[in-house]
Amino acid sequence: MSSQTVKVAISMPKRSFKALEGIRHKLSVSRSALIDEAVRYWLESKKRQQLVDRYEKGYIEKPEDVHHIKGLQVIQFDALSKEEWK
Repeated sequence: MSSQTVKVAISMPKRSFKALEGIRHKLSVSRSALIDEAVRYWLESKKRQQLVDRYEKGYIEKPEDVHHIKGLQVIQFDALSKEEWK
C-alpha cells in the first residue's frame, strides 16, 4: 500500500453493500476504486453546492439592477440583429 493511501474499515447496510458489489462487478473495478470515485464525486458535488449557495446569497444581498439588465438586453438584441439567421 502506498504512503498516499489509507486503509478504512466502514459499516454499511447489506442492501448498500450488495448494490456496490453489483456495480463494481459490472464495471470491473475494485471496491476501493469504486468507493474512492464515489467519495470524490460526493466531495465535488458539495463543493459545487457551496458555490451555488454563495452565488444565491450574493444575488439576494445585491440583486441585479433593472436598468443594468435592460442595458444588457439592448446590447444583446443589437448583436443578434447583426447575425445572419437561416
